[in-house]
Formats: sequence, structure tokens, C-alpha cells
Amino acid sequence: MIPTPFELSYLPETPSQTAGPYVHIGLIPNQAGFEIFQNNFSGDIAGPDVAGQRIVIEGRIFDGVGHVTKDVLVETWQANAAGRYNHPADKQHRSLDRGFRGWARTGTDFDTTRSSRVKIAYILPSGA
Repeated sequence: MIPTPFELSYLPETPSQTAGPYVHIGLIPNQAGFEIFQNNFSGDIAGPDVAGQRIVIEGRIFDGVGHVTKDVLVETWQANAAGRYNHPADKQHRSLDRGFRGWARTGTDFDTTRSSRVKIAYILPSGA
């Protein structure tokens, strides 16, 4: 892919989010080099035995003027392969795969020389 020069019209504005810093030790300790939790948070939204087709989404995070960022926390939520969220408020009569966490938390690379990459492993959503 050939990079496109950054222009404000090229980068549409997204909703504002709280800017860091955040504490790696508590939010993504494994990525920061700390093994302090039995089950570390990661960019994998589902365990190995979860139903559904696995897909991986990779991307980069840019600031408002088009520069790559570093040290960004990314958190995503999604429904399982049956279309149900692993959340008490989801009362759908669809199966709930107990091994499906339903959310992932990871960070971008810590330096901009690797283009601020982020990678999250998902399950292909229902009906996709």
C-alpha cells in the first residue's frame, strides 16, 4: 500500500476519547513486560475453543493531524458467533459461549518506528 499524504479532508474526525497517559501495569501489564495476573488482558477477544470463524484485524492509530501515535490503549467489544454479548444486560435467547470473553484490550507499539500498529483477534460476527 502506498501512503496517501495526510490532509484534514483525508482523515475524518472520530469521536473524542480521553487522552493518556494510562498505567500499563494495571491495564495491559503483559505488554509492558509485567507478569502480574493469572489471566492477562490481550488483543484476543475469544479463547481457543470458542465457536466461530476467527479473523484478525490490524491497523494503525493516528492523531488528529495524521501523525502515527505511540502508546495508545485500544479496547473493543463484540458479540459472539451467535450474536450475543457476554454481558448481563444482553437478554437475547441466543447461545452464550462461556469461553467467549467478548472484549479485548491491547496497546499499540510503544514507539512510532513500527508505525503504531495494533492487532486484535476476533470471531466473525453473526450474519456477516
